[in-house]
Amino acid sequence: MSPKAEFEEVIAAIQGFRIPNDTEAAMQKTIQQILSLARISHAREVVLNTEDRIDFMVGTIGIECKIAGTFSSVAEQVGRYLQNSSVEGLVLVTSRASHSRICYDCGKLFRVLVVGSF
Repeated sequence: MSPKAEFEEVIAAIQGFRIPNDTEAAMQKTIQQILSLARISHAREVVLNTEDRIDFMVGTIGIECKIAGTFSSVAEQVGRYLQNSSVEGLVLVTSRASHSRICYDCGKLFRVLVVGSF
């Protein structure tokens, strides 16, 4: 499957569910359940380098969950992930609307999904 197809599959799966945003652990657990239910092969807590560990990888597409973090700290983390040669795309799942302003034009796939409380 191409990176673009993996990227679209991940987004479609996640958008179809309500995701808790009270803790990052609950958000990650739900996303893992969603990926498993959709039969999307994934790896958890993937080490990208000595400094970075991403929450999930689906092929070459990363998924990072955030319920906290300043705009600048999350944008910096996203930038590091997108600069990694093993990451062709990234889906940031966050509870912070301000994170939706993070934008990268690096030739890689990137999307922010803001999840609300329920």
